[in-house]
Amino acid sequence: MNIKLLLDQNLRIETLQFLRDMGLDVISTRELGMDNATDQEIAEFAITHDRIVVTFDHDFGDIRDFPVGSNPGGNQNA
Repeated sequence: MNIKLLLDQNLRIETLQFLRDMGLDVISTRELGMDNATDQEIAEFAITHDRIVVTFDHDFGDIRDFPVGSNPGGNQNA
């Protein structure tokens, strides 16, 4: 299983490089030109591209907007 990550804009660029140096498949919203993207747009991109969003944004933890099992990082069996 290849885990693919999407780093939100609130994570430092050094974190991106650190994860890449560890051999992980990771891209950032900054690289994608999504600096001003809404949470919903970021979530849709992650779902479409089978990526787990890594963020400090607490809004992504709201199960009313992002229900368990509705996205790659919301697997209830993990």
